[in-house]
Amino acid sequence: MGINTPETGKCLADKAQEKLSSLVLGKNITLQDQFTDPYGRVMANVFVDSKYINKEMLLSGLGRM
Repeated sequence: MGINTPETGKCLADKAQEKLSSLVLGKNITLQDQFTDPYGRVMANVFVDSKYINKEMLLSGLGRM
């Protein structure tokens, strides 16, 4: 929620997907403030333990507000 990452086929899209996968795949995640946008996408603040994944994507340079 509140973070845009490159869309499939765009520059850095593969790197953004790899980064997100490394942060969440196989881990217990918590979604807060979850809703579905008009395009059917789930929007949420995402946490793994106390790590705020949305912020991690920003800090990695692979997401923007």
